[in-house]
Parts: sequence; structure tokens; C-alpha cells
Amino acid sequence: MRAVMKNFIQGCGFMVHGSRFTVPSARSQFNAARSLPPLRPSTPSLQLSALFLLLLFFLSACHGYPPPGKKPPPKPWETLQNAASPDQVKWTYLPGGLTLNLKADKDLNLFEGFSHNILLCTYQMSSPAAFQELAANLGGIRKLLECARFDQSVVHVERRFISPGQESTFVLDRAEGAQHIGLAAGYNDLQPGLVTTLYSFPVVTGRDGWWPWSSDVYNPGTLTMDILLGPNSIQRMGVE
Repeated sequence: MRAVMKNFIQGCGFMVHGSRFTVPSARSQFNAARSLPPLRPSTPSLQLSALFLLLLFFLSACHGYPPPGKKPPPKPWETLQNAASPDQVKWTYLPGGLTLNLKADKDLNLFEGFSHNILLCTYQMSSPAAFQELAANLGGIRKLLECARFDQSVVHVERRFISPGQESTFVLDRAEGAQHIGLAAGYNDLQPGLVTTLYSFPVVTGRDGWWPWSSDVYNPGTLTMDILLGPNSIQRMGVE
């Protein structure tokens, strides 16, 4: 091992004396450098290899980006459907397609003289029939307050707790296939017709084509709900 280290040190330009080594003078280093064979210039094949590797680097860095001046393809919700009839409208996913403005009374869910927090379940559905059936009786309302998918028509469900006096705005995505919105509030006194409400997304009507050959076209619209949670019931303040 000692002999290997000695050869390595001498190869690096140091002089070994016994167990110690010294750094040679600048002149001896210069003379040693002059005695080395000249470096060969790189061959054309090496130059081409380096150029190829550099090209691969730039291609990998640009991968995934559209060419300059070319726009990325539009998202599905950014393209109008222009359906020929309301029945042909496809209820696709839409970011921010549902706005829920909530205002809770300071006496929310009043019981024995005290207000309480309330559970609010928000259902997005393709059909309102199953929701309406459950909302008509006490047992069905309790089922709705589980905030779970009670039927195949439910495409999305959310739950949240609302405090007395709270005023909040919730911007939600319209789920794929959602045409109707159902709300169920967990009041202490569950009265059918007072603790649930139902909305539908509107169909927006427009015109397509040049006059006088233009015709009506239809597209899925957004929905804004203004809800007042009173002491013992849900009240609709408006819909757009």
C-alpha cells in the first residue's frame, strides 16, 4: 500500500524523501510540463457526439411546451356546445359553475332559547326525483342529512357546518352530469318542506349563424343561489 501511495504522489509532481514529501520548485514543474506529450485535438467523431448530446439536452428542456406562437387546445368547458335543443345539452364539468351565498340568522337553529350550529348538505344530481321523494318525510330527511350518495342520480355531495350569524360565499365546481342542486339543513325541528330546497342549473339560450339564417342554440349555464338560513327553516332569497 505504501508503494502505491508513493507512486501516486510522485505522479502528481511531488518528491518523496523517506516518509515525507516536498513540493517541487516552479522551474522543475515547468520542465516537467514541457516534457509531456502535446494534447491531441478532438476528432470529428468526438465533436459530433458532443453536438448530439447538446441537442438532446435542449430537446428535453423544451419537451411539454407548445411551440412559440401556438396556443394550447381549449379546455372542454371553454368551448360552446351550441346544442340544437335543451334536451341535447351535455352537463359537463365546469370550474366555479356554482355559487352559494349563505346568510345565517343570529338565532339559527333556535332551541330552548339558544342558537346552534347547523349541518348543511349540498347535493349535485342528474335528476331531482329521488331527492324530492326523501325530502317529503321525516325518515327521508334524516337520510339526506347523512350527506352521502343515496341514489345513482347523486354525482357529488358536500357537507359543511354553518354558525349563527355567519355570512359566507362558497364557489363550487359544477360536477360532471349535475343538473340540479339539493340542500338539506339539519335543524333540531325537522319539518318537511322547511329544511330542504331544490334548484336547477339554467339552460342559456343564444343565436348562432348569420341573420336571417341564424337559429337558437343552447348551452349549460351557471347557477348562483342566495340562501337565508332562518331560525327554523331554509329561505330562498333569489336565484340567477
